[in-house]
Amino acid sequence: MSEKQPQDDGARHEDLLETAEMLVWSLLDEQITDAQLAELEQMLAESEAVRERYVDCVQLHVELQDYHAVDHKADESGEKPRIPVLGNLFPEGSPGAFPTPRP
Repeated sequence: MSEKQPQDDGARHEDLLETAEMLVWSLLDEQITDAQLAELEQMLAESEAVRERYVDCVQLHVELQDYHAVDHKADESGEKPRIPVLGNLFPEGSPGAFPTPRP
């Protein structure tokens, strides 16, 4: 039975971290309930691993926000930035009609 104890502890630890991560993302997404917030606060107070996971999630959240931040201001030419899709690869947007495939 002593062999199963470390596995059980490891599984419980992973379950704890998974639950904590779900609660952290709910907090960051502003979808957390009062009961969930109280649960997260207790987990943070009791577990160093949960605190580390919290910091990891918050750091990732901030990095993703920074990465996906879009500057909607016009550049020096007066044009707003465009999403690089096929039509935007050409200076005037579209190259015109595409050639008809030959049979």
